[in-house]
Amino acid sequence: MQIDRKIDKHRQDVKEEEIWKFSRHELNGTIVFDAAERPKFCNGCFKFGYHMLKEEPATCQNQENIHLVFLISTTPLSLKKRMIIRDTWASYSKKNTANIRYAFLLGDIAEEGIQEMINTEDKFYRDILQGDFPENYYTLTVKTLMGYHWAAKHCPNNTFIIKTDDDVFINIPAVLDMIKKHENVLQSSIGGFCKKDIEPVRDIKSKYYVSHVEYPRKRFPGYCSGTGYVTSINVVKRVIEVSRNIPFFHLEDVYIAFCLDHLNFTLQNIEGFNTVYDEDEHADLCELKSNSVLVVHNFKKRPSFIKEIWNKHCDI
Repeated sequence: MQIDRKIDKHRQDVKEEEIWKFSRHELNGTIVFDAAERPKFCNGCFKFGYHMLKEEPATCQNQENIHLVFLISTTPLSLKKRMIIRDTWASYSKKNTANIRYAFLLGDIAEEGIQEMINTEDKFYRDILQGDFPENYYTLTVKTLMGYHWAAKHCPNNTFIIKTDDDVFINIPAVLDMIKKHENVLQSSIGGFCKKDIEPVRDIKSKYYVSHVEYPRKRFPGYCSGTGYVTSINVVKRVIEVSRNIPFFHLEDVYIAFCLDHLNFTLQNIEGFNTVYDEDEHADLCELKSNSVLVVHNFKKRPSFIKEIWNKHCDI
């Protein structure tokens, strides 16, 4: 038993060291700050030193017609998920010509064969944004900031931005109604399924594990779940500005909340952003398309169910 405890302690020390190296350095190895633990604020320590391998400025052409842009986090091998989204809720964009637009966010891929597949896909759909940072779970923060940089550069000033994932169903009509209702408050806030005053996960076995070195304080100020959150282009630009002074943190939704906290912006909990699909129950598909539902997630095992929701005819 004592040996087992020593092994577990060693594993935890190794994992904390690996994550801390990642948090303490830019992803390309440049030291971003020098401290015994991650500070809340720094002076220009997080330099976004990455470049776009694929940039689609045409996605935000004809700017007078654009009202809402989706930034969809995806992975290289998730072609099936991207196709399902293109064929369902993203089709409201009319191939990125309507007042709704979308783009998929990707990092760099080492395997040439997979990259060639991405190149072919992008030539056909022209909806992929790709950065030259490594594609993995710990670069989700950089991936989201890449999307924010792109939106701030190419999209009009009255646009609203929703960051979401590739295993999510978006109820577009309900989302548009929600934005009308919250458009003023979203000029200085982010809305979604938001929690405040949350304890970090200290279980090393968890995907969301946070070491005391990465975050020494007992509670997060709050965050909105990364499955889907909405804000205005004004907030996006302010987040970009302040992010250079907010040390890197690998949990993307928490990092964005750190930026908001420093800006004295707020988190708005909006009903309908946290509908969870339970594959063990027989879901009422029409209920999932009702005006009270904005975002449905938990389709990782069965992404094709998004098509079933989309194809269901309901009298709503």
